[in-house]
Amino acid sequence: MSDPFVAALPGAVATVVAGIVGAYAVLHKDKPPVQNGGNDRALNNEARVPSPAVARSRSRLSAVRVAGLSILLGFIVLVVAFWAGLSQQNRLKKEALDSQVSAQTKSYEALISAGLSDNKTYVMPSIVMLVTVEKSPDGQSVITDQKSIYQIHALRDISSTRNDQQHVFDEEYNSRYPMTRIPGSDVETVTDRDFPNKWSVRFNDSQGNRKTIVTGVEHKRPFNQQVTGGLCMFPTIGVNEECFCYPNSSDDVIGQLLIIVQSKTINLNAHGSMEAVLKRADGTSVPIDATAQTLGDGSLVPSTIVARFDDIQKHDIAGIKVAW
Repeated sequence: MSDPFVAALPGAVATVVAGIVGAYAVLHKDKPPVQNGGNDRALNNEARVPSPAVARSRSRLSAVRVAGLSILLGFIVLVVAFWAGLSQQNRLKKEALDSQVSAQTKSYEALISAGLSDNKTYVMPSIVMLVTVEKSPDGQSVITDQKSIYQIHALRDISSTRNDQQHVFDEEYNSRYPMTRIPGSDVETVTDRDFPNKWSVRFNDSQGNRKTIVTGVEHKRPFNQQVTGGLCMFPTIGVNEECFCYPNSSDDVIGQLLIIVQSKTINLNAHGSMEAVLKRADGTSVPIDATAQTLGDGSLVPSTIVARFDDIQKHDIAGIKVAW
């Protein structure tokens, strides 16, 4: 039984009960007898007084009318109160929903506002950098598969599928070792053959739409090798260490960057050595929490390292270092 119906029911019942009580009173109304004053006028009045049977019949008819009217009024009260209660309930639900939507979209609105202020073609509510690090079958190398998953929210219409149209999304991967590009989710064009690690992603999209773009590369490195002079924002890279970075060189407006490094053959949290850093454009560094995830049964392999970056600004570099 709905809440509006329950709220309306007492009023309707009260109206019907009042009508029934009124009908009962009409039915049992005791009329005083008419006294004969001994003159002709009194006799004429007495002659016009209905008989007891007729009076009772009229009382019953009046009682039925009163009861019927009360039932009708009770039904009307029930319907009116029900719709009034239902309207109020829907209004309260809408107000609660609007409040929740406003709270949920506040950060998203701020992201879009920042993109429009910077005259951007799109903003990126989220980016996932998914890296798999596996030992080669001969145990002498580490094979790294790196994919970037971008969520794009178009702030204006995008048309860049054909080669003669302006590209709006440039991709670039950097590595100390030769890399092989893995075709992604959309058309990709290498604009300079001397730099195969740079290419243009071309796609069509409409203003206000969201689109997911995936790019990727694969590269191989020796299993044991010291990196001289460090890499990214990390001053030193050990023999069995590697780092993965995301430079915001295009000044993109980003909601959150998630870097996940996984392995099915290597313990990436060897000796608890892992580090995540957000390097600002002014050279300062902000440490970021990096967490190690396992199967929870005591196994060290497979292993996963996770770091989330929530405040990436222009020219910032986000990076994570893992060890095995």
